[in-house]
Amino acid sequence: EPWLEVEFHGKRLSNGSLFCWDFSMEVAASPQEFTFPKKPENVPKDLAKATARYRFHAWLAMGGLMIFGLVYVGLTAWFSWSAYRLLGSAIGGSYNPLADSLKGGGAAILAIFLIKGLFFRRTGSGSKDFQVTAETEPRLFEFLKQVASEAGAPRPHKVFLSPAVNACVFYDLSLLNFLFPTRKNLEIGLSLVNVLTISELKAVLAHEFGHFAQRSMAVGRWVYTAQQVATQLIYHRDFLDSFLGFISRIDLRVAWIGWLLQLIVWSIRSILDTMLSLVMLAERALSREMEFQADLVAVSTTGSDALIHGLYRLQAADQAWQEATSFLSEQLQKGHATEDVFSVQSRILEHQRKILNDDDFGRVPDLPEEGRDGHRIFTPELAQPPQMWSTHPQNHLREANAKKTYIWAELDSRSAWEIFEHPQKLRREMSEHLFKDLEQKPQSMEATLAALDDSYSKEFLNPDYRGAYLSRSIVDHTKNPEDLFDSSQPAMEEGLYPESLTDEIEKLRNLREEVALLKALRNRTYESPDGKIRFRGEIIRRGQLGDAIETVQKELDSANDHLRDHDRRCRCKHYELACGFSREWGDYLKKLVGLHHYADHGMRNLIDMNRKLENTIAVVTADGNVSGRELKRLLADATTLHLALKRVYGDRKTLKPDGQVLQRLDVEAWDKVLDEDYKLPSPSAENISDFLQHVDGWLHCAISSLSDLNNASLEQLLVIEALIAEHSKNETHPGPAPLPGVVPAAYDTLVCGDERELQTKLNLWDRFQTASGFFAGSARFLVSFGMLAGAIYITIPEVWIEWFQDGNWRNVGPALLEWFRAIDWSALLSNLKQRIG
Repeated sequence: EPWLEVEFHGKRLSNGSLFCWDFSMEVAASPQEFTFPKKPENVPKDLAKATARYRFHAWLAMGGLMIFGLVYVGLTAWFSWSAYRLLGSAIGGSYNPLADSLKGGGAAILAIFLIKGLFFRRTGSGSKDFQVTAETEPRLFEFLKQVASEAGAPRPHKVFLSPAVNACVFYDLSLLNFLFPTRKNLEIGLSLVNVLTISELKAVLAHEFGHFAQRSMAVGRWVYTAQQVATQLIYHRDFLDSFLGFISRIDLRVAWIGWLLQLIVWSIRSILDTMLSLVMLAERALSREMEFQADLVAVSTTGSDALIHGLYRLQAADQAWQEATSFLSEQLQKGHATEDVFSVQSRILEHQRKILNDDDFGRVPDLPEEGRDGHRIFTPELAQPPQMWSTHPQNHLREANAKKTYIWAELDSRSAWEIFEHPQKLRREMSEHLFKDLEQKPQSMEATLAALDDSYSKEFLNPDYRGAYLSRSIVDHTKNPEDLFDSSQPAMEEGLYPESLTDEIEKLRNLREEVALLKALRNRTYESPDGKIRFRGEIIRRGQLGDAIETVQKELDSANDHLRDHDRRCRCKHYELACGFSREWGDYLKKLVGLHHYADHGMRNLIDMNRKLENTIAVVTADGNVSGRELKRLLADATTLHLALKRVYGDRKTLKPDGQVLQRLDVEAWDKVLDEDYKLPSPSAENISDFLQHVDGWLHCAISSLSDLNNASLEQLLVIEALIAEHSKNETHPGPAPLPGVVPAAYDTLVCGDERELQTKLNLWDRFQTASGFFAGSARFLVSFGMLAGAIYITIPEVWIEWFQDGNWRNVGPALLEWFRAIDWSALLSNLKQRIG
């Protein structure tokens, strides 16, 4: 009966609600049924012990930080004291009050410059608006308590949940944290939870608790605090810089003071920048060692496989989440919020497996029955970004570290959602939290998933095409779309899309990646993992990279030509079939290809122009100053982009896609997509800042619109080709052809290979200014050190100089030696060692 109620796990349910209850989630949420994953047995006691390499990097980072701090505090104290002494002397009636006033005023300005860097505060970057407590999530906190206990780590101060594919430690920072430790908070990303098993999530959290237990995290905190101070001084321009610039523009009799002070400020910034860079290098090396050590903490609680499996799932999970956020953004523009964003992520993973024809995408490979200690799921790349600035080691190195001493453990394959009390409720609450500032009410999950499935039902995603239209253009190699209908192409004997096409496309992607990595090695933007350059099973010298690139490039060109021939044969075959029905069908097919050509070239041309402009901005502003010649270069690139945007927006009235393409775009006409005329004035020296500030909005709108047109025209082309092929096969007639659209007779094109060249190296002066490279960095340090030494020298009291000239300095050495011997170094080092681990 409708009014009948039953009791289920302590809940009173009417029979009307039984059919909509999610038993899989709620049964798992019963506290008495949850079992904690077992800790592996026979774990060596010293498995996660800090290594000698770890301790070396900790001491190195600490030593560098102490030197940086001493120099900074010393300069601040010196110029503050000098300002007080010299200005007091001038006021009190010194022998040369004008000189003392000038020197004291300059010292005061430099002291203010140094002191102002101390006033900052940075709030931790974690999600701080979805906090959970032991009262709201008792099972989660019991789980965290158990993991922290096994990891030998303190519990987090606060726990926050976020939608991200992430788990991290975060905290607030201020200058006080140099002296007093800050409490650590834990953030858990639910889109990471969504793809992990309980064992894998336990390993990830144990890794984070490994950081909680690392006292050397204090070094990272101190380094980061120092970095914030230095950033305030080195990169921020404020009232003091404006004041010095004002002085420098006054009469020459006064301007020289501003010039000297600007040079000294530049020298202080340069010295601190160089010193901080060295400290950061040491801290990054320590961070990598901390990651290795935290991984071993995770291994001690979950075995050698769980953490590596979690790392393996991250890439697919992150990719699916990025696509989910893009889809959810599109839905919001249509007025639809979503009940459960994590179901969208899961469904996208399913679609990606179908599109890639890979059922194991995002799934961990099965462990072998034997030889698990030698089993690897990550392999080293041909090249990788330089590790010197990286805080995390490469995954293959982390896997080798985790399995160096292989620890077997039983893997718990239950969903990680089971550590929460009511997973379905939490998923809905986080989804509501994401859309809390919006007025839209969430639509049903059935409607959301139906819309998602529809977005993945595009014809160009059809697996029957063997991936021929995934992440590659069929028109980027020609300026004229008519070239795509070359009737001299031979017919295909195996059919339009044979199975061998999959291997050809995979080969093309691999060759593209290989060429890119080899070029990155040649340009030194990437480095080989172990210092040895391996090319197809052989170790080659750096001088042989050019020949290797040429070899792979020829293979890539050949593969590209072969696939482009295939594209032309496809277009020719369908055009031939279309003309067999009527001339109008053939004309409609050609117009579709022309429309796709317009959209593809227009989109890629704007992207390439913007890439060139961003490169120019980075180069001309590298030294913090834009010269007249650099401004002309910047204006030239900005004007090129401006004219291109003007042409694209000018086509909004003349470009007329056909009705079916407009239907796919869900608009009545193209000028409803680009719904306003381009209004930015031409860039000039007077308005370049405003132009750069506002051009991004116009550019994004144009690129997004052309991208939508590109996809819609390709979709329509493939649908029509499939329709023509089907009617030809069945010997039926498709009926009258749709009315073709209209494409402008002339428009911008960008043929593949003609991309604008980017500047990858700075000129000598910019390299000196930015300390780019060892020699430039050394030269800048020596010059700035000389200038700063001169500034310090002129503020030294004359009695000190006389005392030095009289030879009294000879007594300093013995006195310092005596003081040095009186220090209890054993107690000092013991205390310092205890603080940094």
